[in-house]
Amino acid sequence: MATKKEAFRKAFVASIPILCSYLFLGMAYGILMQEQGFGWLESLITSAVVYTGAFQFVLITFLSSGASLLTVAATALFMNSRQSFYALTFLDDFKHMDRRKLYMIHSLTDETYAVNCTLESLPPEERRETMFYLAVLSHIYWTAASALGGMLGQIIPFDLTGIDFCMTALFVTIFIDQWETARTHTPALAGLCVAVLGAGCLRRERLHAPGAAGNVRHSDFCGQKGGAGVSTGRFLLVVLVSFACTFFLRALPFLAFSGERKMPAWLDRLGPALPPAIMAVLVVYCLKSVPDAWYPGGVCQLLGVGATALAHKWKHNTFLSILAGTAVYMVLLRVL
Repeated sequence: MATKKEAFRKAFVASIPILCSYLFLGMAYGILMQEQGFGWLESLITSAVVYTGAFQFVLITFLSSGASLLTVAATALFMNSRQSFYALTFLDDFKHMDRRKLYMIHSLTDETYAVNCTLESLPPEERRETMFYLAVLSHIYWTAASALGGMLGQIIPFDLTGIDFCMTALFVTIFIDQWETARTHTPALAGLCVAVLGAGCLRRERLHAPGAAGNVRHSDFCGQKGGAGVSTGRFLLVVLVSFACTFFLRALPFLAFSGERKMPAWLDRLGPALPPAIMAVLVVYCLKSVPDAWYPGGVCQLLGVGATALAHKWKHNTFLSILAGTAVYMVLLRVL
């Protein structure tokens, strides 16, 4: 049986790709929070408690615009619903982790799920120990990077317009990964069709996802006061609602299939189908302002998406793909 030190070493090596991705995305998140008037402590709290990168970017808009708690809850449930199916893979492992089970449920993200799937060849006890250390390390990476971004956002002297495109790039990379591993592309195509139709009906809606604002800052297209105008009570309430919805989704399989209850066949088939459909919807949602701001904003967005996709097809490295796409987008905003 491997020692805890050996399990930690394996977890750290396996977590290096997550570290690279979280360092970039977490700092971008912290910088965006700072641009909206929130301090590094708010970034740290949100990342530690909510801990779901993609939704946290959208949450910046909700915090700044004064969105209702019902809107926050509904969006959290929709955007994070795929995580319920991630947990189905690790029902048995998590059940054997005793007091650490709740933390493992809370820390199950897209990235940790993907890496955990590569640990299947390890003996059960070693695998669970490695999974735990991987979860802790990844959580630290994301939380620390978010706080660091909030601090640097106050002192970085240059223009960071367009860095919020990294969320759109993240959705694109996840969508490509899910497309390539899916047995059928019908769910993804259905998600794209539904999203395009929905975006057409909601083109004039004022609420925009980060990275979908053409050549203006995230703070400009929110159209609302920044974080300085949000009370501490309101901030904590939004964070707690977001946490409750996200944790509920992550824990749902453990609630539904505790004891000897087995997962029905239809749900087992639905599990692999839902994530690519959701990612397709999120990609289109980020690009829904393209028809209203075709040049230069829309062109920059589409070329940024293209650069992200090409980089990901070439290297299959999430960090490099997001970096390439965001860099192209930021450069084009300044030259077009």
